[in-house]
Amino acid sequence: PAYVNTWTKYVVNGSVTSDSHVVPTITTNSSGNIWFTTTVTRSAGTNKWWSLMSNPAIWCDGKLPVYTPVFSDNFNRANAANLDGLAGWAVVGSLGRNAIVSNRASGGFDKPTATFSNDHYAQMEFIAAPSSGTYPGLMVRMSNSGNTVSGYWLGADSTTDMKLQRFSGSATNLLIGLTSHSAGETIRMAIKGDLIQIWRESTDTTHPLYVSGYKLYATMRDATHATGKPAMNNSGAAQYVEDWVSGDVTVV
Repeated sequence: PAYVNTWTKYVVNGSVTSDSHVVPTITTNSSGNIWFTTTVTRSAGTNKWWSLMSNPAIWCDGKLPVYTPVFSDNFNRANAANLDGLAGWAVVGSLGRNAIVSNRASGGFDKPTATFSNDHYAQMEFIAAPSSGTYPGLMVRMSNSGNTVSGYWLGADSTTDMKLQRFSGSATNLLIGLTSHSAGETIRMAIKGDLIQIWRESTDTTHPLYVSGYKLYATMRDATHATGKPAMNNSGAAQYVEDWVSGDVTVV
């Protein structure tokens, strides 16, 4: 199909196939379905992904994602030991909750009380660059049974890296060695079907995958978790975040 060449612009760290780190191989099986494997080498090792291209990616074939906000919070209120239900947040099991410090959220795990479709997004502003022992992050398709959490988490891995993990009771690395956020940067994670997208705030309007103030930063497919909602999962009291927005994803 015509979209194959577009799809080969597989994105990691904001770069398309011209990036030497990205090596896609495309084959067609007897049913005419297109399979590809993409190998990405990063400092912590090599990750490989296999995906069945039953549909073009939502940014191909002229289709663009539409983000419809459902719940937002700028945390501009008095300091508090935790986010409360009146503010639109709920505790995850009995896990520690985010506090409000100087109009920012810090150091815990909370989920919005609002209802979302299973295709949704979450974004927030990372106030400071990552530091050792602090892991601010956001989740999509989050669900929990007590303190056992499932879903997809994106957050700081160290002082220089970010990573995408799949939570299924324990954590599995899906993307590692991603260039981390900078101070004051907003990062968005979205999921539609089995397609996970990570977007970075950008003014690079010439980038081939630039949409409404954001540049596609990384993407992959994973079908493990089909249901859930956005959530904010921060660890480390020294790292503050603000301007949370979450909502539903459709395509036009």
